[in-house]
Amino acid sequence: MHVISRRKLVEFWTLHADAEEALAAWFKVMESADWTQWADVQATYPKASYYRCCLIFNIGGGNYRLVVRRSLNWKTLFVVNVMTHAEYDRDAWKQFCECR
Repeated sequence: MHVISRRKLVEFWTLHADAEEALAAWFKVMESADWTQWADVQATYPKASYYRCCLIFNIGGGNYRLVVRRSLNWKTLFVVNVMTHAEYDRDAWKQFCECR
């Protein structure tokens, strides 16, 4: 998988140091992932969620949420945002999950 962009992950863990290890581990898994469908995601991350073209991952034992939009061919993931639960619950991230 190609992830755009790691910079957003680094920016988040700079503010929330307890998320660094989990986000770095997620990024490392993505470097070798070869997903083509939702079942592939679930095999790797059984607790992940799906909303339209976005994949939602629990980070740091569920303390944070990572939302990424997948490309139509499943080869690229665009980091929408990494959020606290309060930020995630506002649902503002959903506007970025349209399939294109």
